[in-house]
Amino acid sequence: MTRPPHTSRHPDPRRLALNLLRQVEEGAYADLALDDTCRRNPDLDPRDRGLLTELVYGILRCRNRLDWRLRPLCRQPLERLEPGVLRLLRLGAYQILQLDRIPDSAAVDTSVRLAKQTGLARASGLVNAVLRNLVRQKEQRTWPEDNEPAAFLEHTCSLPGWLAKRWLRQYGAEKACALGRALMEPAPLTVRCNTLMQTPEAFANLCASLGLDFEPCRFAPEGFRFADRRLFDLLPANSFQVQDEASMLIAHLLRIQPGETVVDTCAAPGTKTTHLAALGKNRLELFAFDLHPARVDLIRRGAERLGCRGIRPEQHDMTQPPAAPKPQSCDAVLVDAPCSGLGVVRRNPETRWR
Repeated sequence: MTRPPHTSRHPDPRRLALNLLRQVEEGAYADLALDDTCRRNPDLDPRDRGLLTELVYGILRCRNRLDWRLRPLCRQPLERLEPGVLRLLRLGAYQILQLDRIPDSAAVDTSVRLAKQTGLARASGLVNAVLRNLVRQKEQRTWPEDNEPAAFLEHTCSLPGWLAKRWLRQYGAEKACALGRALMEPAPLTVRCNTLMQTPEAFANLCASLGLDFEPCRFAPEGFRFADRRLFDLLPANSFQVQDEASMLIAHLLRIQPGETVVDTCAAPGTKTTHLAALGKNRLELFAFDLHPARVDLIRRGAERLGCRGIRPEQHDMTQPPAAPKPQSCDAVLVDAPCSGLGVVRRNPETRWR
C-alpha cells in the first residue's frame, strides 16, 4: 500500500533526518538532538520515528562506507560539494545500499524532492543523476575485503583512516577487522527501569502485558534489552531511562548508601546521576556539576521526569574546586572526564568523525 504524502501534521522523517545530521555536523549529540526532535514532533508516526532513528544513526555509522560508493559517481571531490548536497546524497545512498524495505526509486525520488524543498533545487539534477547511477551500479561495485585490512576498516567498516591505522598497529589485522565488523552492528536498545517508581519485576510484568519484545540484561539488575522501539509509545516516560548496560554498572560500583554525599562531575546529561539517586532511594545529597549551562538543564529535566530528589545540578568548571561540598564531606566522587569517546563509538557513531 502506498503511504500518503507527508504534511505539516505528519512530518517527513527524511527531512527531519537531514536537519538532525546538520545539527550533529555543527556539534550536537545525536541522541540528544533526536530526543529533542521527537519531543517537538509529537505527531510523528511510530514507524516514521523508527525510520528517522535508522537514518540518522545509520548514516553517521556508515559515512565512509557510503562515500566509498558515491565518490566515483561525482565529478568533483565530495569534500567540495555543498554540505547540504552531500547530506542528501548520503541520505539517498543509505536507503539504496543499506535498507531493503525502501524501493530504490523511492529513495531517489524523495532525495530529489528534498533538494527542491530545502533550497537546493539547483543541485536536484546532480542528486538525481548520482543516485540513479548508484542504483544501476548497485551490484557491480563492492567494498574492500579484509585481505586489504586498512581499506576494509576505512571503507567497509567506515572508520576514519587514522583510527584504522592505529588499530592495525595496536591489535593486528585479525583483531582490528573483527572490532571493525562489530562496530558496524547497531547498538542494542537497553533501558534502566526506574526503581524509584517500580521494581524490575513489576517493570518486566508491565512490558510483558503490553506485548513488548525484551529480555533482562546480563549484569545490571535493573537493565532490560528491547528488540523494538514501541516502548517509547507504550510505557510511561518516568518508568525508564535509556542507558547502556556498561554505564549502569558504574553506579553500582560506588556502593553508595542512603544519607551519603556524592559528587558527579561532568554529569550531563544526567543518566548516571539519576541512577545514583535511585540507588540512594532519593536520600542522597547529590551534587551534579557540568561546564555548560544548557547541559546542566538536561540534568535538571531528567531528574524531574524520573522523580529524583536530592540532586543539585550546578554549572561549574571542575578544574577548580567548587564552593560546596567540601572534599572531606564527600562519601563518593564520580568522574566521567572528557575523553576520545572511542569506548562508546558503537552507541554514539558521530564520535568517529570528531
